[in-house]
Amino acid sequence: MPTVADYLGLSAGELVQGVSLIPAIEGSEKAASVYAYLETLYPMTHMGWSELRGIRTDDWKLIVAPEPELYDLRKDPGELKNVIKDFPAEAERLEKEVWRVAGPREDLGKLEYKTLDEESMAKLNALGYVSAGIRRDLQLDMSGPDPKHRVKVLDVFERAGEAMNAERFGEAAVKFEAALQDDPTNPILYQHLGLCQTRLGQYRQALTTYEKAIVHAAETDETFADMGEIYLRLGDLSRAVVAMEKSADRNPANLQNLTNLATAYIQLAEIGEAERVLRAILTQEERHAVAYNLLGILEIQKGNDQAAKRYFEKAVELDEYLAQPHMNLGILAQESGQPGQALAYFRAFVERATSAEDRQVVQQVKAVIAELERTQ
Repeated sequence: MPTVADYLGLSAGELVQGVSLIPAIEGSEKAASVYAYLETLYPMTHMGWSELRGIRTDDWKLIVAPEPELYDLRKDPGELKNVIKDFPAEAERLEKEVWRVAGPREDLGKLEYKTLDEESMAKLNALGYVSAGIRRDLQLDMSGPDPKHRVKVLDVFERAGEAMNAERFGEAAVKFEAALQDDPTNPILYQHLGLCQTRLGQYRQALTTYEKAIVHAAETDETFADMGEIYLRLGDLSRAVVAMEKSADRNPANLQNLTNLATAYIQLAEIGEAERVLRAILTQEERHAVAYNLLGILEIQKGNDQAAKRYFEKAVELDEYLAQPHMNLGILAQESGQPGQALAYFRAFVERATSAEDRQVVQQVKAVIAELERTQ
């Protein structure tokens, strides 16, 4: 703002922060430097470590951490020597500037994730999701481990991530397990280890990993979502519902979790609960094709074939590449004595069947197609 005001020949006013860069741009003098405020919450939100704040001037860089650091940038531009014990007054002066910008340290409170607008939050509250977007309570008090003491863990995490990207899940799992020995309250380590075990088909081991995360207070909404998906795979629908409801209460914006939850309720024939969850999905994404397909399945359970057909057609309209509504429309057409339409829908399903779930029934659908072709 000061630069723009200076360019236009206007006064920026006393309340505007910063300085004009016009002198530096014109080359007449070096731009004045006041300070740059630094902040990252990533160590806390993802790793369970302390958040970091800092301030940088032409001469100094202060990092406010559980063990603070001060660097003399004139003599040590590489920031190799922490001189905070040698210049306590300078550190104190700079830290006061940090808290002036961030707000009083004692008033920082909790970090809350607000992923939804107020209208959507109100609708979700009416559907029973009272947290409406708060994933987990995180206290902004710098109480976690100092990130500088977790550099080894970060290095192992990065190498494990490379193994995951190359689909070497066994190798990655070993590295994540080793990192957890040094950092047992790190949420992202549990999450990635559980994912590796799931990809290896080690579902029980993955559940044990997530349970350990809960014991160490390192769980997130994704912890419960992943547990629910595993229970769904194992056919334990009751536990799946409990886990996925916990995830949804923490973060109802996770639409994949809500989709899995609705699927579980449908399999349990709990129509009212399934409809409630599907309304929560459509409150946030009115063009969610999978939700309409599931609504169609609910109407089938109710015996309302025409309503089901409309939902399946809506799903196809929204996502013509989604396979399952084509199969469902084919079944309805076949049952209503329309073999030509059924054949077209079944062929469309086979062309679009890419997921593991879809591929499980492809051969059955192909057999139906062959039978219909013989009778045409």
